[in-house]
Amino acid sequence: MIFRDFTVSAGGRGLVVALALSPLGGCLLLKGYDSPQRLHATSQRPWAASEATGLPLWPNSSKNNLFDYTTYEGYPDNRVLSVRSTGDTATYRPRPADLGRFGVATPTNPAGRPENMPDDLYKLYFAGIIRKDYVTPGTVELDIALHVDEVELANIEWQHFINYVALDSGRRAAARYLPDPARQPLPTYFTDPFYRYYPVTGVSREQVEAYCRWRSAVTTEALSQRRDFPPDHPDYMVMHYRLPTEAEWEYAAGIYLQPSEPHGQPQPHSSFHINPKAAAYLRTRSQATQPAAQIRRDIIAANKAAAEITQFNCQRQAPYYMALPTPGYVFDLPANAFGLFHMAGNVAEMIQEPGLTKGGSYRDSLAACAIKARGRYTGPAPDIGFRCVCEVSFPNRH
Repeated sequence: MIFRDFTVSAGGRGLVVALALSPLGGCLLLKGYDSPQRLHATSQRPWAASEATGLPLWPNSSKNNLFDYTTYEGYPDNRVLSVRSTGDTATYRPRPADLGRFGVATPTNPAGRPENMPDDLYKLYFAGIIRKDYVTPGTVELDIALHVDEVELANIEWQHFINYVALDSGRRAAARYLPDPARQPLPTYFTDPFYRYYPVTGVSREQVEAYCRWRSAVTTEALSQRRDFPPDHPDYMVMHYRLPTEAEWEYAAGIYLQPSEPHGQPQPHSSFHINPKAAAYLRTRSQATQPAAQIRRDIIAANKAAAEITQFNCQRQAPYYMALPTPGYVFDLPANAFGLFHMAGNVAEMIQEPGLTKGGSYRDSLAACAIKARGRYTGPAPDIGFRCVCEVSFPNRH
């Protein structure tokens, strides 16, 4: 593979690494459109640094870039709608010390391991390696050693990956990691800046595994350079990004927090309030044929009716302008109790177990988006993406 002799070169170019900020966590009670989501990157206003690696999104010094910043001047992704839901899980995010109340073992509660806790998941709790002054970019820390990507990997992050491969190994090598154009929701889905913060699709498991190796290498080196830790330093930390196991994925989806709720949340249906100013945005997203002015009038009427619809991006009864011919904005809709977005619906997510996906997609029924449901992976598809988990280790500690 291309990364066998891969040498991270970003630090040598004097790049300032701004590691990702801590996530804001889920909020199920959004007031108007000024929700916590306003602080997340949007297609209209992307951050300068990658949320997955902390490196500058576009290595502008490279003539080998396959993708460059393209201005998108449309409506911002995060000001389209608000969701009215119960607030029970909105304000509570479990801390490691609290997990014992859910029957999960922790260092302060080692006897709390439930009988149905898989061995591979249980081993994570006692790794004893996480330091609060370290940050694993793009992830939410669920407990001592389980860090999970806050969102499904977005198109912009996959473009970021391809550009850095091109910077290191040339455009021809980087082109091998382009998503399959025949396995996209729409022909321009991967390249149109409108879909910049929509999940990457049409990628193979082999491409995803290569991405994980690359992300592990660049984040490890960036942090060591930021802290001036050479590879033999006692605090030298190695980040290892990979696909989650099924057990890890189900834990992150909330199977132990809300065991009686098939989707990990107590209320799968809610009333939406849609911003009439987003009519043109929704026309593009839904591929509707009605003019924006008509959509705006229909939105105003729907807001007055305050009807409830399924609050996951799946096959559902909804107004025509809410139809989903593609997955949606990665920070859209309420996060779960851990602060993770779209654990149900949007795109089905690859996991370590070959041939399986979890979470369902915009093409699937609500039942297929349940935590325990399984989907099939047979190759790149327009409704399959992924998120990573991160393990960290300190190889010089004994």
